[in-house]
Amino acid sequence: MAAGSSIRSMTAFAQVKGELDAGVAFNLSIKSVNHRFLDLHFRLPPNSDALEMDLRRMLKDKLARGHVDVNLSLEQAGAAPVALNRQLVLAYVHAFRTAAAEAGLASEPDLNAVFRLPGALDSSAIVTHQEQLISAVLAKLDEALRNLNRMREEEGRGTERELRERMAHLLSSCTEVRKHRETVLKTYSERLKSRLQEWLSAAIDQDRIVQEAALLADRSDIQEELVRLENHVQHFIGFLDAGGEVGKKLDFLLQEMNLEANTLLSKTSGLAGDAVRITYTTRKSRGAEQNGREYFFVTREQFEEMIRKDEFLEHACVFGDYYGTARRFLRNAESDAKDLLLDIDVQGAAQIKSKLADAVSIFILPPTRVELERRLRERGQDSEEKIQHRLKAARREIENYQKYDYILVNDRLQESVDGLEAILLSERLKRSRQPDASLSARAEMYRLEKVGERLQPILRSFREDAARGGQ
Repeated sequence: MAAGSSIRSMTAFAQVKGELDAGVAFNLSIKSVNHRFLDLHFRLPPNSDALEMDLRRMLKDKLARGHVDVNLSLEQAGAAPVALNRQLVLAYVHAFRTAAAEAGLASEPDLNAVFRLPGALDSSAIVTHQEQLISAVLAKLDEALRNLNRMREEEGRGTERELRERMAHLLSSCTEVRKHRETVLKTYSERLKSRLQEWLSAAIDQDRIVQEAALLADRSDIQEELVRLENHVQHFIGFLDAGGEVGKKLDFLLQEMNLEANTLLSKTSGLAGDAVRITYTTRKSRGAEQNGREYFFVTREQFEEMIRKDEFLEHACVFGDYYGTARRFLRNAESDAKDLLLDIDVQGAAQIKSKLADAVSIFILPPTRVELERRLRERGQDSEEKIQHRLKAARREIENYQKYDYILVNDRLQESVDGLEAILLSERLKRSRQPDASLSARAEMYRLEKVGERLQPILRSFREDAARGGQ
């Protein structure tokens, strides 16, 4: 790391103690949380205006931003001299008796309650010399600020580690995306050719197709966004190296990175396809789920009517609720030259295979039966009965793994996503007769003959549970 100070979190707390003459002790605490500007708040003993001005001046010199609460309390060793605010106490008593008389009540005020009222007792008598208090507190302020900044830096180091890891991942992702530039060009070219042939229904001059594809690819080139994104990452890391108060600068760069990432996503939409929810279900929506976003929620009667009209590509009853994929979504995907990626169970996949012989199937397994149960419980969506039902169904369905074209073990999420992407892109280019050797090699790693040994302990964990009579 460069020779700058480490970055600091906005969240911290520090406390110091000190003593005055005559056995008077004080406790000075400073608490800081995030804020766009420097926002100072004080809780000091009465008659501490001069002290507040000095504290405010020194804190402005030492702190750049944050919501900062400063609290000073005094303690007297032994019996503390406390002054009675006679005027205020008598006013409370008079008000009480007036109210009692007007209400016709025979009641007297409780002095214990009166003394607990704000300002009734004045502890400022503890300090007879404000100059001595100011001098002692200001002498301890530097120590309090050092402790505060030490905690801010400890918090900051944890944040910095996380940020550096994310920047490293972002740079790695840029490298991976750059590898797909050629794939993007091939995808756009194939889509353009398909659409032109559909519109003209005749042979098309290949040179014209290449020209149009070149224009489209130029508008969709991602090199400029990748360069800017990588530059933003390098500047971000530079600010981390410099340390200090860099929150606003980092926030600005994150906004710029988000802008470049969104542009990249829009330009490479042809690479990964658009995500559209295409499943109908009769189950009730959960939490923040919305109709048409996670699922299309319909009644049982509506679903069964769609079955009678043969509107489903596949459908099944799962744990008492219907789920199904409407045929129209496949027709829409074919019309738009897009892929249709379905998340369905074993019986749904069998229906798809029987109707679409060239469909590609991917079987996704948990790493162990224990891990599957842990994930089901942690998501907190199912009752104990439904969890056991799902585990029992998984034990049956896992025996169908040999019927699938590819097998993914969902042990590490990012590895699974990368594997799924490799299979999807490899199959797409293979069908467009433009295979990519690197992608094909990555996809082949998930064939049954390549993952057979890894499957054995997974299968064994489910079969041993069945042998023990697990539910």
